[in-house]
Amino acid sequence: MEWPDKAKYDGEWDLNHAQGQGTFYHADGDVYEGQWHNDKANGKGVYQNIKGARYEGAWKADQQDGYGVETWPEGSKYEGDYK
Repeated sequence: MEWPDKAKYDGEWDLNHAQGQGTFYHADGDVYEGQWHNDKANGKGVYQNIKGARYEGAWKADQQDGYGVETWPEGSKYEGDYK
């Protein structure tokens, strides 16, 4: 699926919803690759920001939720639980 702003979803669908495994390419260049439920990041996934920040871990309803590791390009890192 591709939107007019060039955002794109490539992955599994169920009843017209992103469901299962897939990758979403944001119009600004950020990318989320992982599990989906009802059009939202849900489960395990990786979010890569075009500026170099990266989060790998648990998601719930498009939010970081559960255990994850976030790193920033200048070398900072957080590893632990998100809510």
